Amino acid sequence: MRIRAQSDRPAALRLTTVFLLFLIALTPSSYLHSQDPGQRGRRLELRGQVVLPEDTPTLGKWIGVKISGIGYSYNERKRADSKGRFQFKGLWPATYTLTFLIPAAGKISRTVEVTESFADVSAKVDKQFVFTEQMLEEHTRIVTQATVSVRQLALPRGARREFRRAQDRLARAEVDRAIEHLDKAVREAPDFMEALNSLGTIYFNRREFEKAESYFRQALEIEPEAFGPMLNLGGVLLSMGRARASLPYNEEAQLLRPVDPLANAQLGLAHFLLGHDESGVEFLERTKLLDPAHFIYPRITLARIHMAHERWQQALAELNEFLELHPDAAEVARARRMIRRAEAGLRAASESMAP
Repeated sequence: MRIRAQSDRPAALRLTTVFLLFLIALTPSSYLHSQDPGQRGRRLELRGQVVLPEDTPTLGKWIGVKISGIGYSYNERKRADSKGRFQFKGLWPATYTLTFLIPAAGKISRTVEVTESFADVSAKVDKQFVFTEQMLEEHTRIVTQATVSVRQLALPRGARREFRRAQDRLARAEVDRAIEHLDKAVREAPDFMEALNSLGTIYFNRREFEKAESYFRQALEIEPEAFGPMLNLGGVLLSMGRARASLPYNEEAQLLRPVDPLANAQLGLAHFLLGHDESGVEFLERTKLLDPAHFIYPRITLARIHMAHERWQQALAELNEFLELHPDAAEVARARRMIRRAEAGLRAASESMAP
């Protein structure tokens, strides 16, 4: 991918925005695991339904659903019933990613806000996920039969056991214990790429960015084209304000998985930070298409770009959609301030055109 020769002078002005966006994505970790349980709010239940086109070949097969916390260690897997319905109970109010494995189609992800604004009096959040034939054709990632590399086959049994134990600990939010198991796995198998990537992810969530960067780089030395550590390295470099260094990793991650929402979001943010506004718009718009409520909040960055170019109506549309999708987000106050600025800009533009 070639980048237009443009001045990087706006990068210093944009650094705060991108850094803030990544810290917001990490907020659930520091909040949910450091606050007293009584201050977290009530636990919520997510009740969802996947709606597929009538001719989707799912007879005798099941839709798999995985839920993951954004920025904190929670994950769970279930199967939807024959009508595509599923539920996850006991969730803390937060942002989550749902990954659906749809038979004969592939994997597709959606961000979901499980917060009080969407909950009813009985603490239930109802969400419906409608996928058209076009979405399944264009937005799903094909899942092929898993292959095991020679490196994975050579991993000691003890290292694999420690890795599984670490995943169990992470599912129970026992992060320190998970680190202990991952450290043991890496000591026994220094080329255990998945364990290194998991350690990097934990330290990324803890905002220990230098440690995270080190683990992601070690993972890429073992498998230079591994999507996970490549995407994560691009993200941690963005969070450290090193947009130019992040660009090749985010570009490669997006090329590897063009329909991955986070890969498109990070690449769009990198271009925005470097002052490549129109390239930023391209990938942030694609993020919205792939995951309308994505947790990186592409609409906020798109609104900033539109306002910088005095496209006031487009900025207002992005900001109003953001408020509808994320009523409990930390960025709500900022979005409302931006709306007032955009409205003022629109009035000024109208007055200047009046006879």
